[in-house]
Amino acid sequence: STASSEASLSRETHFELGGKTHAAELTLTVRPGERGSGNRVVFADGVLVPDEPSDESGTVSSVSNTGGKLSIEDARQAIREGVQASLDRGVFGYSAVDVEVVVEAASGVDYAGCSAGGYRRCASECVMQMLHQQPPKLLEPIMGVELTTNETYLGPVLSDLLGSRRGMVLDLQHTDSLEGMTGKTVLAEVPLIEMIGYSRTLRSQTKGTASFSMEFKRYDDIAAHAHTALVKQLRGG
Repeated sequence: STASSEASLSRETHFELGGKTHAAELTLTVRPGERGSGNRVVFADGVLVPDEPSDESGTVSSVSNTGGKLSIEDARQAIREGVQASLDRGVFGYSAVDVEVVVEAASGVDYAGCSAGGYRRCASECVMQMLHQQPPKLLEPIMGVELTTNETYLGPVLSDLLGSRRGMVLDLQHTDSLEGMTGKTVLAEVPLIEMIGYSRTLRSQTKGTASFSMEFKRYDDIAAHAHTALVKQLRGG
């Protein structure tokens, strides 16, 4: 899954743990990133920059105007961890990928209590809420497929890949002859789900003379009709 649109949310979190109050307040923006870009956490200018000089211990007496004693890097790392925890959970149990999260503002509550745990939980809850408020956008893994076959069987092989398997052929290359016939290597991209049972189909199409290998390439959008049906199924409809 991934973010379907840009959204912003401010959230305040405070809880008791180990006899201590943990608190944080964040404003985050979630937006879809480029395919294959991975997940990113970006801090806006001026966010989590000490407004008093660091002491020799490396801590700051204030983190964005809070009264807590917390290093800037620890605060940033806690936010990253909270964001990634929610992206790992994703929507419907599918991890969210290619999502950019911008930390627009970060501050504690009025009383002392800002902590790494507070920032971590606040960031996690904020991202999860935004993901669930958006219309779900599910992705599917796309595999790079390299297939070698006798030219005699090329027609049925391509017809199958381009048809029901929703594949896209990237290149056709000449290879050394296979069993006395001209060989062709097909480079294609095919959704992983469409490759289930492909070995048996390929053996039948080519009388057992072809071979193929595949590797993960990227995640991509699911076709609209299939996406609607899948979301309905996941919601129990």
